[in-house]
Amino acid sequence: MKQTVQAYLTQPLNELGRWLSLDWRYYFRGGVWMALAYAASLLAGFFTSMVLARYLSKEAYGRYSFVFTMMSLASITALPGLSTAITRSVARGYPRSMLDGTHESIKASLWGSLALLGATFYYLLQRDPQWQMLLIGAMTFPIIYGLQAPPSYFIGQKRFGLSAAYWIASELVVAIVVVGVVFIHPSPTLLVLASVSASCLVNSAFFLKAYSEVRHTPSQHDSGLLSYGRHLTGITAIGTIANYLDRVLISLYLDFTALAVFNVAAIFPDIVKSMAKYIDPLVLPRFAGLTKQQVSQRVRRKLLPMLMINWLTVIIAVFLTPLMIHLAYPAYLESVRYARWLFISLAFIVPTLVINSALTSQQSTRQLYQANLIFAAVQIGSLIILVPTMGLLGAVLSRVISRFCLAAYYGHALYSLEKGHG
Repeated sequence: MKQTVQAYLTQPLNELGRWLSLDWRYYFRGGVWMALAYAASLLAGFFTSMVLARYLSKEAYGRYSFVFTMMSLASITALPGLSTAITRSVARGYPRSMLDGTHESIKASLWGSLALLGATFYYLLQRDPQWQMLLIGAMTFPIIYGLQAPPSYFIGQKRFGLSAAYWIASELVVAIVVVGVVFIHPSPTLLVLASVSASCLVNSAFFLKAYSEVRHTPSQHDSGLLSYGRHLTGITAIGTIANYLDRVLISLYLDFTALAVFNVAAIFPDIVKSMAKYIDPLVLPRFAGLTKQQVSQRVRRKLLPMLMINWLTVIIAVFLTPLMIHLAYPAYLESVRYARWLFISLAFIVPTLVINSALTSQQSTRQLYQANLIFAAVQIGSLIILVPTMGLLGAVLSRVISRFCLAAYYGHALYSLEKGHG
């Protein structure tokens, strides 16, 4: 009886899997953990942002968020491309890549601390209290960004539960600590200290967990790990700069209050974007063992369903934006029109991420470099022109323009991949 019920329930999924050429059991197993991690991270981050937006002034909220913008901008020094390289290497049978990647990442992250110290000195000369928060970020930067290899290690082993536990803990612990501090003493400097301290605690705990497993494995090293990780970092570096430059320019050309308005406008679109990014750890291991032609054919077969889901999500989000911001951030109603434009900029986010994973799995570094260079050049160029002339609307429109240009290039790259180029 049990087997009959199980067969009845799984038959529609088997038919759907055959139609889409998907191993639905693999994606369901990994997807459940990813969905759980995303839901927990979403709730924790969303609740934290609501509390901060309600109990801090707009200027204080802008100052708080500016520190993490600068840390994210400096993260390129910690070689973030090593995360993907570690996942790929561990999946190929090199578990000690976690240690090799961490060692290199910590060394490189010291340059990020130095850059943050430079920003600290700038604000100190301006006699702006922002220097205190930047100094805290500089001191904790190597731990926060140098110890991020464990989730990549767990994903490479297809232990999605542990990687999900990391993402949940990293958001939940920070949320609990920050919200607690808000109600005790809502000082931006104290909140930054509380947030980075919680992140350091979570990163250290999961690193020790992974280290306890890896240290007993054979001393086999992936000779291509570091070079590939540097390649991937180089590919994404200019894109990272472009992603955070708008916030820096807003704080410089406008003020921290305008930055807070922009951050609230970006919250719901960033939630959708971050949800889409969970596609990468699911599809990357599946693409790794296929040829360029096989990967391209699989993506092309799923392109139309991906676009339909993507567009439906964007349309619904645009209509619901006023209600969402009114309920969650009633003091930031001026963020509504900017949020709508940011949702429109995500019209091609799903196929773009899938094609990016396909290119990454085939080590198509030249095309990845070109994609990120085009995206960054368009966004940086448009930011420099539009922010001084149009303010916040210019920052938003630069994202729409750059993301549409990136989607167009990835369509060309997918065609090239099927022809065996790249």
